[in-house]
Amino acid sequence: MTRKSLLLAVTSILLLGACDVSRDATNDTTTLSVDEDRVANTAEDVGNLAGRAADEAGEALQNAGPAIENAAETVGERAERVGAKAEDAVERVDVDVSVRNANEPDKR
Repeated sequence: MTRKSLLLAVTSILLLGACDVSRDATNDTTTLSVDEDRVANTAEDVGNLAGRAADEAGEALQNAGPAIENAAETVGERAERVGAKAEDAVERVDVDVSVRNANEPDKR
């Protein structure tokens, strides 16, 4: 969504929320009035909400850094343990090689 379309949408919502529509059936008239105070209050509420959302997003980003560092440390520790287990397994492997001449019969 572009800034212009977002601005248009927000402006429309603000005006819609501040409109009062009254219908006089006897005179067959409809009156539309805009309460400027309500527009100002709604705009202020939207601004406050946007400010709180920005603050919360900033806090979430600040908290993400330490969480990522902790996760990286945990992954590093686990990788070290896996490497140590692999080294132990390699040391326990015993290879027995038997060489025979292909022209001689198997003596087993």
